[in-house]
Formats: sequence, C-alpha cells, structure tokens
Amino acid sequence: YDFFYLPIDFSTTHSVGYAFINFITEAELARFRSVYSGLKLSEDSPKVCEICEAKVQGKDGNVEYYRNSTVMGMDERYHPVVLDHGVRLPFPKPTRPLGPVQRRPPRAGGRV
Repeated sequence: YDFFYLPIDFSTTHSVGYAFINFITEAELARFRSVYSGLKLSEDSPKVCEICEAKVQGKDGNVEYYRNSTVMGMDERYHPVVLDHGVRLPFPKPTRPLGPVQRRPPRAGGRV
C-alpha cells in the first residue's frame, strides 16, 4: 500500500473503528480481503473486519483530500501516512489555512 490513515477520536484518543488503505495493486487488495474480510478481532469482542470501498480513491486523491483536513493541524502521529516502496514520505503541507478540529459528540448511553 502507499497510503494509510487511521482516524482517531481526539476526545478519547482511540481509533474510531476503521481505516483507509490504498493498495497499489488489485492483487494486493484481493490478498488483504481474503485474510481480513470477516475476521473477528478478538474472542471478547463482537467486532468483525469488513472491507469496502471508500468514496475517495487512489493515493493522489487521498493526499488532496486530507492535506487540508483539520487533522493536519494535530500532532503528526495523527496524520495520514504516505509511502513509497515501504518508506514513509513527508505528507504534503496544507495549501490553505486549516479550520478547528471538530470534536465528536459522546455516544448515546454515555459511552465514548
């Protein structure tokens, strides 16, 4: 893959439960899907992996989408990752001023 992003809930610093991965080839996507599709994450969790297409496709499309995202104003550990042959590259800088980070409201029932 050449792009990876794991969105984080900044109020809890936990993953929101999904990630964006741009696979370089259809064969690598098929291999990933064959291993992870339907995989139960742990014995004590009802969560199961599901692979689906994102609305933004391709490395360039994802870079353009996220480079002006509010996440780019956060600590670098929260930024999307761009790779070239497995080597992490600097993420392109925003092309405009970034807005404030939107906090997610707490879930119903008091769970966060």
